[in-house]
Amino acid sequence: MLKLLGTGGALALAISASVALPANAQSEGGAAVSRERDANQAASAIYQTINGKEAAARPSPPEQHNSGKSGGGIAGGGEACTPDGLIHAEVSSVITKRVADLIHPLDKGVQVRDPAKLVLPCGFHIDGRYGWNLILNNGAEVRRYVENNPFGFAPAFGFAHEVAKSYALQYHPVAKGELYPDDCTAKLKAIQADLKLCSGFGGTSLFATKVDGRRTRLAHYVSQGAALQEDFAVAQIDGEVDSIFFLPPPDAPGGTITLILHDRQGTYRVFLDTAKG
Repeated sequence: MLKLLGTGGALALAISASVALPANAQSEGGAAVSRERDANQAASAIYQTINGKEAAARPSPPEQHNSGKSGGGIAGGGEACTPDGLIHAEVSSVITKRVADLIHPLDKGVQVRDPAKLVLPCGFHIDGRYGWNLILNNGAEVRRYVENNPFGFAPAFGFAHEVAKSYALQYHPVAKGELYPDDCTAKLKAIQADLKLCSGFGGTSLFATKVDGRRTRLAHYVSQGAALQEDFAVAQIDGEVDSIFFLPPPDAPGGTITLILHDRQGTYRVFLDTAKG
């Protein structure tokens, strides 16, 4: 007999074997075993269907591995991923040194701060078209992940408590129609600029990346008529950049660029403070 049991908000399935069989059933032992096996398989299928939505709430191993285009900067790299649907941000001195080795500031006013290694949820990849917070996409669902501070994002110049240990980023599902690309993306497309990602905050200037093999150049550009002119270089990055987002402080020059990048060892998030821009 198949029973659905409520266990603390999650649904569980139980199969009772206390069904009395007729006397002549003993001569049909093989058929009974076959029917029991079929019932167990059907119960297993129902269990998986019912509890699919509860999977994220149940304890699970800290990491699995992607086998295709999913969590992580490198598609199909077999990198670690999280089964709980959250982004795990790992913080350590080893990660700080690794990111420092990847990013080479090209302007004396640029400071690299608060790097973390990101382990992304299985099946999702970074969508760099939107910038604000961290947007992940799996082709069917779009999620906006937020920092675990009172703001939900990284304020310009780090006006928040420094993160000293690893943590997890929560998310909110969002409809694709609720997300809008940065205005600068249309500008790059219109002038056919040889730039990949950009972020501006209105006005006639923006930060953008230019790819050279496995290296990325991040610079500030200003509009000059129908063209963009490099104003100053920000950094040379020994890796591929997945997302950038620039946020200025109120009534002050410069601001902070949230940078998501990856290399062969993983995906990283880091903040670049710049005195100009």
